[in-house]
Amino acid sequence: MATNPSDMEVALTILDAVVHVVGPGGARRIPIGEFFRLPGETPEIDNALEPAELIVGVELPPSPYPAKSWYLKVRDRRSYAFALVSVAVGVVLSDGVIASAAMALGGVAPKPWSGR
Repeated sequence: MATNPSDMEVALTILDAVVHVVGPGGARRIPIGEFFRLPGETPEIDNALEPAELIVGVELPPSPYPAKSWYLKVRDRRSYAFALVSVAVGVVLSDGVIASAAMALGGVAPKPWSGR
């Protein structure tokens, strides 16, 4: 089982991105949390695309985290492109207290691992 090496997918996860695809069956919208798959019975399939579907866009809905968000990537050396681990975090503060938060980890599973 390989870990997901993407930086962008981790950030898109806390932003609740929606992947727009088009294929023989028409257009579909796939929430980012449903787009990437765990290996299960079909480890060769790592996303929700059907045969002949093409990604035509990625939608970023309005986010509650624009003022308080952060992305951090830890790697062995600056020359390495892939993270040992990465994290995207967004928080909403209300009177100095965290009212809500989202976090996603990269480099730890076959898809970005998230929690709210």
